[in-house]
Amino acid sequence: MHDDQGTSTRVKFYLYLLVFLLTFASSAFCQEGVEQSAGARARKEFTNSLGMKLVELPGSPVAISIWETRVSDWDTYLKHEGMTWTHRPSFPQTSEDPAVNITLPEAMAFCVWLTEHERGSGQIQSSQTYRLPTKLEWDAATGITADGNQSNALYPWGDAWPPMRQSGNYCTRRIAGGRDDGFEFTAPVGQFFPSRSGCYDLGGNAWEWTSDADPDGAVISGLRGGSWMYWRRDCLEAQYIYGAPSNTRSPGIGFRCVLEDAAEVARLARARQDSAARLMEKPEIDQKEIEEMKRKLMERRKPKEGEETTPASPKEAPTTK
Repeated sequence: MHDDQGTSTRVKFYLYLLVFLLTFASSAFCQEGVEQSAGARARKEFTNSLGMKLVELPGSPVAISIWETRVSDWDTYLKHEGMTWTHRPSFPQTSEDPAVNITLPEAMAFCVWLTEHERGSGQIQSSQTYRLPTKLEWDAATGITADGNQSNALYPWGDAWPPMRQSGNYCTRRIAGGRDDGFEFTAPVGQFFPSRSGCYDLGGNAWEWTSDADPDGAVISGLRGGSWMYWRRDCLEAQYIYGAPSNTRSPGIGFRCVLEDAAEVARLARARQDSAARLMEKPEIDQKEIEEMKRKLMERRKPKEGEETTPASPKEAPTTK
């Protein structure tokens, strides 16, 4: 019987020890989550030399422009480089409309110019670079999670079909039940409801280039978001990717920029490694805490005052002298 009691005590002790270890690990994990949430709430905003407003994507070293690259931005670039816009669209545009008829190489060249221009003026640091968004960054801006699930809605404006009037600039005359959005061609940026990330025109107005690289470094391009020329239901879904050649030119294709900080990329990578290492470490157990746990276990085994105890069996009865 005494051996059974000792075994029971040891089992309970190890159970309490296991609970303690799990609680310790959970506390560390939750603390990391609190820090990440606090960082997500403290989103940074930045206005560059062209007047582009960029907002930080939560949990990312990247800030994304809240609107598409405008005609005024494109004109400034061309003037600075001594070039003329030979592919200006045939329809009228304001300086606040998205620049369209832009190929992928042209959009990438604009990002290179803007990087060099603002590094030279001291507006951004040498570790910061303008570029096109990747697929995952575009997904994050629209509310699509890393595993491909839609955390926001099926379409940039929600789940309802057809799109509402303020959903975006689409070819509504071709959509059954669609409401006129008020624009025949492109619209000035920021005229419709923004996404949860604070970005405008992630749906409609102009298709926008995204750029990724395969393991060999080759560019993988795609177009996202639909445009004023599109009405097909599947093409307007938030996850839809229009696979077009990089030299595709259309009055419905433009782009937006992101600003990446290489120093922040390295810092976040180190932070993730440190967090993973902390969770994998075996926590040191204070001997005093172990003794306290043992004492509490023994206290629980003592009969309470007035409580009857079970008499010992004949085999366990003490021998009288």
